[in-house]
Amino acid sequence: MSDLTPAIILAPPTSDEVMTRLIEGMREVPGFPIRDWHVGGVMRTIVELERLTIADLLQSAIPNMVSAGHAELSADAFLNMVAEQLYGIAREGGISAVQSLKLTCAAGVGPYNITAGTVTQLASARPFTAVTGVDNNGDGANNDRPVVNGAVLGKSAFRGTATQDVALFVEGRIKPAGRTILLRLEGFNLFNHANILGRAQTTYGDLAAVNNTFGQLVAAGAASNALPALANIDPPRMFQFQVRFAF
Repeated sequence: MSDLTPAIILAPPTSDEVMTRLIEGMREVPGFPIRDWHVGGVMRTIVELERLTIADLLQSAIPNMVSAGHAELSADAFLNMVAEQLYGIAREGGISAVQSLKLTCAAGVGPYNITAGTVTQLASARPFTAVTGVDNNGDGANNDRPVVNGAVLGKSAFRGTATQDVALFVEGRIKPAGRTILLRLEGFNLFNHANILGRAQTTYGDLAAVNNTFGQLVAAGAASNALPALANIDPPRMFQFQVRFAF
């Protein structure tokens, strides 16, 4: 088979054309004569299976993947070529925005019929991308990245702070007069860790000096509250008490 090119993607060969190219390629290999070419023979079966696989890839899988807009998301070298030559997209690698670990301790029954359990969630700092805050390339969007030491900063070049949440519950049962009363106390974020998932101030600036609010939750001195009402700030320490009556 010849090298994969944008022309082949736009006008993929038929199954018969793929078979012809496979046979032509095999004939050009020195010391590789075609034998056992009868129906059901090993060589013919292998080539026909390869023909079906390649034809399906060229006619269906790759065009569907490209037309669905996934070319800019793949890390494959072939789709790099598709994105650059067909769509003019300069692809970049990225970092996962969510990297978390959950530790769970199964509930256990202690003395006086008291049950306790805990869940701990740990996550690394989430990345964020710096922008200049102005439209440097004239595309109408103010999401251009700054130039530092002669190079454009990559995506997800900065990180916020790691997060952690330790939760605990304790419950007990009281059984007066044949009835059951469940008393349960739950605590969340017991260590009151500041779980900040993102950064509101991602404007690095377009000058040599870095914007003095870059990386902050909110521009200091310009907000009425110490913490902005961002959806990406998890709650502080909380407790809740539950009473359940079973009859």
